[in-house]
Amino acid sequence: MWTWVIAFFLDQLGMDTPSRYLPVVWLERLVQWVVRGVDGYRFSRGSSPYVGGVVVLVLPVLVVWGIVKGRGMIPEFLHVLVDVWCLVASFTFTGLGRTALSMAQAVDQGDVGRGQSQLRNVSDEVPEGLSGPDLSAVTIQWVVEKVSNSFVAPLFFYLLFGLSGVVFYQVVRSLYEAGQCSEGYSGLDKASCRCYELLNYIPARMTAGLLLIAGKLHGASIGEGLRIWQRDGRRTPSMNAGQPIAVMAGLLGVRLEKLGIYGLGDPHTELNGRTIRQAWVMAETSGWLAFGIGFVCLRY
Repeated sequence: MWTWVIAFFLDQLGMDTPSRYLPVVWLERLVQWVVRGVDGYRFSRGSSPYVGGVVVLVLPVLVVWGIVKGRGMIPEFLHVLVDVWCLVASFTFTGLGRTALSMAQAVDQGDVGRGQSQLRNVSDEVPEGLSGPDLSAVTIQWVVEKVSNSFVAPLFFYLLFGLSGVVFYQVVRSLYEAGQCSEGYSGLDKASCRCYELLNYIPARMTAGLLLIAGKLHGASIGEGLRIWQRDGRRTPSMNAGQPIAVMAGLLGVRLEKLGIYGLGDPHTELNGRTIRQAWVMAETSGWLAFGIGFVCLRY
């Protein structure tokens, strides 16, 4: 239990580790290497789904087995250090807040170009030519998705399966991200997407519920959050992403769009830097609520 708590508070202290030393970065590189190797073969249309499915199921298991085996080869007193080292990169909460507040400042100053550049460093889904309100909407959606898949989901799998659960989830997540860039010959894009969606089904809805509680604590309309959640939560291509984003749209009283794809919420409030800050305050509170619930679950 204490390894997770230590990792969380190290993140809260803003103790950033250079990326080259982070296990999660090593996992991403391993996954990219595997994807390039597998995707280099042009499988027949009938066999490609099976190839992708095998990779998505086998690779995470092999990585987890390797970590568990390697962990067993070191002295027991070093296990805590290894576990904290592996976990700290999974709870990138402080960095998320820094980026959100920096984006709010860029929008307030009218420096949309700088804001787009900053957000593009952490997200691949930032189109060109955004206005201030558009950039605010993109930032809020990014914050909500990150809280769900970069904090609540790893915590959920840690509570269920310990370090192995977190590693398994991170490998599938890396496969999903790499699969979106693959050429589809191996079927990895579809297989990884389905597996990732399945793993995030419960965490996404947990995040939505936590945001409702956080919104209530900060004076937002929980009734409006529930209404938009029920009305718009299924309007995104992903069965999970729209759940917490719809709640946030309702709590803020804004419309959050991905141009040409979906629109969630009603435009009662203007999107600006202040809206981003409000979104981050509720997102941060939901993270602390998740931490408290996790602590109680592990303690008792």
